[in-house]
Amino acid sequence: MTKEVQLSIPKIVSILREDTERGPKFTITDTLRREKTVGLDSDVTIGILKPDAIVRRLGPKIYGQISRAGMTVEIIDNRKLASEEIAFLYERHIGAPYYNEIVAFMTSTKVEIFMAEGKGVVAALSTLIGSTDPKKSITGTIRRDYYTPNRVFPQFPNIYQNLIHSSDEARVAQELQHFLGVRSQSNK
Repeated sequence: MTKEVQLSIPKIVSILREDTERGPKFTITDTLRREKTVGLDSDVTIGILKPDAIVRRLGPKIYGQISRAGMTVEIIDNRKLASEEIAFLYERHIGAPYYNEIVAFMTSTKVEIFMAEGKGVVAALSTLIGSTDPKKSITGTIRRDYYTPNRVFPQFPNIYQNLIHSSDEARVAQELQHFLGVRSQSNK
C-alpha cells in the first residue's frame, strides 16, 4: 500500500535575508497560512517533474518516493515553461547539437515545479533521482524505477525523458530565486 503524501502549495511571502550563522533564508506561507523559514543552503532545493512524468501521471508516486526517503515536498507551480527558462536551466548545453530538442521536449507540456526540503536535500535528492540516462540508473532510483523503454514522446530520445530535474549544489540558490521569486534584500 502506497502512503499518500499531503502536498501544499506555498506562496513566497518574504524577501531573502542574510543569517550570519546559517546563510540566506526566506519565509514561505502554505495554503493553511502556516509560515516556515527555509534556508538557501543544503536544506532546500528545487525539482521539476518533466513532461514525461506529467503525461504518465507519476507525480504522486515520485513524491511518495521522495517523502519515504525523508524529504518533504511542496508543489510550487504547474505550468508550461518558456524557452528562456529552459535556457536558464540548461545553459551549459546551449549551442550543443541537441539543445533545440531539449527545449522542444521541456516546453511540450506543462511541468510541475516543486520544492524539496530536508537535511542535505540537494545531494539526497540527486542520489534518489539517479543517473541522467535512466538505463544507467540503479534500482531504487526514480529514473530507474519509473523508466520505460517505450517513449512517451516518440519524437524525442529517451535520455531526455528521464522524468525529473533537480538543482545541483552549484545552481540551487539561483534556481530557488528564479522559481520561487525570492529576491535578495539589495534587490527590493
